[in-house]
Amino acid sequence: MDKPAGKPGAFIESNLFKRRLFFAAGHICTFLGVIALILPLIPTSPFLIVGAACYARSSEKFYRLLLGNRYFGPVIRQWEQNRCLERRVKLTAFAVLAAAFLSSAFLFLDTWPGRGLVILVGLIAILCVAGIPTCRGGDGAK
Repeated sequence: MDKPAGKPGAFIESNLFKRRLFFAAGHICTFLGVIALILPLIPTSPFLIVGAACYARSSEKFYRLLLGNRYFGPVIRQWEQNRCLERRVKLTAFAVLAAAFLSSAFLFLDTWPGRGLVILVGLIAILCVAGIPTCRGGDGAK
């Protein structure tokens, strides 16, 4: 979401129904992001980034609240400004995805075709994360 500087309400949806849907989705994604902090195999950042995008289209107040949060705000602002992830975030995502998909494949499935499918989906997820640019330097620039 490219948000013009100085225009915080530039993307508020004019259609009331759509605005309410975005608002509800923002709540759900933010809630899942907070829950992901507690659960070890669920990444937090994607839920918060999507939540911020939904709030940007539905509620300037909640959008600013999320961006102003001392824990969540920096990751979201970095994504919005630079469209990149820090190396440590990507490495953590790789480890979490690998652990989640491999454990799911071997602990919960009995057939090799099922395991193969789960592992394939995991590899695709890892490739998607690998395709996101890595931020360089301490300022978060690409």
